[in-house]
Amino acid sequence: MGTLVEILGSHQLSNGQTLIVVEGIECFEVEAWLEDDPYPRARVGQRCCDDVAVEPALLKSTESGVRALRALQSEVVADQCLQRDCAMDPDPGVRAWQLCALTPMSILDQFKVLSLSNPNDRLRLVAEICCERYGDYQRMLAVDELRAPSS
Repeated sequence: MGTLVEILGSHQLSNGQTLIVVEGIECFEVEAWLEDDPYPRARVGQRCCDDVAVEPALLKSTESGVRALRALQSEVVADQCLQRDCAMDPDPGVRAWQLCALTPMSILDQFKVLSLSNPNDRLRLVAEICCERYGDYQRMLAVDELRAPSS
């Protein structure tokens, strides 16, 4: 699975890394891997997302979970966080994808989220990931507090 993206902009960081802002254009699925000549190649097909309405209550609760997780993340690993308050699109379908992008998750979880064609299933998985990561960050914060010298 993958997403064809359009690069909207970039910003060079002082540490040599580059932040790239992209917009997803369409999803695709690898149908067959071809011979590497001179780089990995594949035959791909378009993969459509389900044309279903995003559940408003699910969208709202998932957004709350993402915001809470990002707030806690900023306390644990402040130097790894981007801006916490991001402008959210009013369109529920776009907003659902934004929440997926804003959720700190592993690469494996990113692929799981991307592989779901139903936006409500994606939101449910993102909410589940937020709950798991929130617990992880709470434990990390508690360990840091135990290590901190008392005054």
